[in-house]
Amino acid sequence: MLEQPIKQIFKGMAILMFRKKHVQGMPVISMAIGAGANYQLTRRVTDFAHKFYQMRYFKEKGAL
Repeated sequence: MLEQPIKQIFKGMAILMFRKKHVQGMPVISMAIGAGANYQLTRRVTDFAHKFYQMRYFKEKGAL
């Protein structure tokens, strides 16, 4: 229950720590941290949705 909010807090802290480090005017490390965290969250949500709709399909077909 608290796992996701804690991850978001750590992501925010890491982005704030590396915000000042720029490579040619771009905060590359902060962008990478944010992109990686968002990708993992999106992947977990889509995996959950896929399994949910699979289960719903099988229930409607009477397989479960």
